[in-house]
Amino acid sequence: MWMRTCLAAAVLAASTFTAQASTVEMVVDVMATNLQQSHLEQGGVVTTNDPSFVPAQFQWLIRFDLDQPTVYPVQSTNGTGGEQLTTSTFFQGGETSLTPYSATLIGLVPPGAPVLSPGTTQVYAESSTRDLSFFPMAGAQAVNIQTGFAGGGAWQAVADGLATTIAYGRSFNFAGAAAPVPNSQFQPMSSQEFVSYLQSKVGQTQVGAFNESITKWVQKTNPPGDVILISDAPDALVAQDGIWISGDVSIRSVAVVPEPSTYLLMGLGLSSVALVRRRRQAA
Repeated sequence: MWMRTCLAAAVLAASTFTAQASTVEMVVDVMATNLQQSHLEQGGVVTTNDPSFVPAQFQWLIRFDLDQPTVYPVQSTNGTGGEQLTTSTFFQGGETSLTPYSATLIGLVPPGAPVLSPGTTQVYAESSTRDLSFFPMAGAQAVNIQTGFAGGGAWQAVADGLATTIAYGRSFNFAGAAAPVPNSQFQPMSSQEFVSYLQSKVGQTQVGAFNESITKWVQKTNPPGDVILISDAPDALVAQDGIWISGDVSIRSVAVVPEPSTYLLMGLGLSSVALVRRRRQAA
């Protein structure tokens, strides 16, 4: 009886963690196609393409936790085209692998620069909207889906009346659409629906969806030494330099994998099954 109880508990624990402790792993193919540089010139920011940049293809790994997303309920907002229904879901606790350009770009941050936001911050978001301006309120209409995978960090130092801010990030963003639904049925995507949506995009090329960049701003402070910037002053921006690498993305695979703790509990359950079987055979 005791062994049966342990077996049941182990199997229940394994199944519970399998349902609750899951990570999404995405493998994407990136074709980096363009490198742009920017600098401040005569009070304006000038951006130019680097003709020496050689396009390159590489695989990029994206992971994020599927459990316990932050869900924002449906609400009415005023968008650029008029009134919209909007809902968003954020999946956190993930990571993206470094790209062939990451070490070079991050290496531009001065050693010991004060961290404004951690470089390990990763946010994965799904946002759905539907326009109410041009369609009947009760009619079924398509749902616009904005998906983004982004990570990066920022550093800032203030000295001698100047604030120097450096921001680095790498991201994959694309837009899509879901099947039309009436307003009464418009709701946030479940985690499983979001995974299915991503899987439906496997093999499709998202043009211009990849971006990796680093930007440095030097701005005057008000008063000198304060971190509040004179953003509206015409000469507030003293310098700006940036590098942007962009390209196309094709999703190769999307898979939901258990976390290591899940494998451990599943192993415990299987071990218990084997132990019970051996005892029955011995009896």
